[in-house]
Amino acid sequence: MAAVASERSRGIIALSPSGNISSVAVFHPQWSSGGNLDFPDGHQLRWRCTNFWGSHWAFVHADNRPSILFHHHEGILKASAKLEIDPADTSLPDLPLLVVLGWYLIILTAEDAAAVIVSSAVVS
Repeated sequence: MAAVASERSRGIIALSPSGNISSVAVFHPQWSSGGNLDFPDGHQLRWRCTNFWGSHWAFVHADNRPSILFHHHEGILKASAKLEIDPADTSLPDLPLLVVLGWYLIILTAEDAAAVIVSSAVVS
């Protein structure tokens, strides 16, 4: 069972097994958008938007090949996403982690966007 430790004020998200101090991966957001997911063995995946509208997000390898792509759809009462997983990455041991973390990051982005809309409506 994985636990998520999130330092929301700094944006850092550390993922580790329950009861374990060492992290399986650490996500470092970038100020503009997206971020880097660092693993203890040194490999890294980038989290980035892949379309103009901000509805497609992906974890991508250093060669820009998407590992897992999220097609995000937001309705009035619910949000959903269609996933595309690179066939070469279907056996990755970190695949469940990427799915859960990617969805979590999409939800955080939606919450941040909603907060901006509410604050701009209050100021108007």
